[in-house]
Amino acid sequence: SSIIGELLPVGGPADTEIMGEQSEESLGRALRVKEMMNDYTLNDIDFYGEMTRSLNWSILQGSGFIKTYYDPIERRPVARCVNPDDIILNSNAPSMARATRITQVFYLSRKEFKLLQLSGYYAPIVVEEEQNYTNDNVLVTKIEAIDGVKPNEANFNTSKNYVKLFEVLVDVDIKGFEHTNENGEVSGLPIPYSIIIAVQEQKIVRITRNFEPNDDRFQRINPLDQYISNVGFGVMGYGLTHLLGSSARIATMLLRQVVDAGTLSNFPGGLRARGAIK
Repeated sequence: SSIIGELLPVGGPADTEIMGEQSEESLGRALRVKEMMNDYTLNDIDFYGEMTRSLNWSILQGSGFIKTYYDPIERRPVARCVNPDDIILNSNAPSMARATRITQVFYLSRKEFKLLQLSGYYAPIVVEEEQNYTNDNVLVTKIEAIDGVKPNEANFNTSKNYVKLFEVLVDVDIKGFEHTNENGEVSGLPIPYSIIIAVQEQKIVRITRNFEPNDDRFQRINPLDQYISNVGFGVMGYGLTHLLGSSARIATMLLRQVVDAGTLSNFPGGLRARGAIK
């Protein structure tokens, strides 16, 4: 409740601060930016729920993710929670900013996918239905059981109703769009792109530039914000599932030792020589 009160105040989560000398023009600009951002978030009925869900993931699993992007269907910026299990990073990445590749797994209903194809947002490929889908994620299955969700044909992840997609943020050198130096020669420099792949068909449905047009350093735009509960040794944080899991194993081991000690203390001792009693 303390975290939610700090990050999600009633007046809106956005605030501004002017660095340096203040003027009427800068104060007015800062106020307009603040009101505009709060207007977007407060008018989004899903924003507070998505932020709370992300904080719950942060406490439970160590890392919570919020993805901020422009939704072409709703036609406005949105912020949505991303399941940590749907984020794939290279194992040696020291942080999200320094990861060489960030992949997000997400699902769209077939209606949403078709609307985006008709609008030209996605390439017009045919995605067939995948049969016999099973979810082998133990944590997700356990959470679904706690929520009272049972696997069935209307499951969220069942590809009869949804299309599974990968969005990959990676630096690549695409043929025909190569980076050139001052002399107009191809330099071979990989630059950031966002590549969306239809998983079952293994086909690319969209490729977009993922850096500012005038950025000569080609810094990747990362739409994912990470909230960490306890800093771990890698990119992902430590949550209650990690901390309490180890404590549970230690408690089980100590309990077994206590039971064994009690059994041995009550066990009759002494020596018996052969032939002493017939």
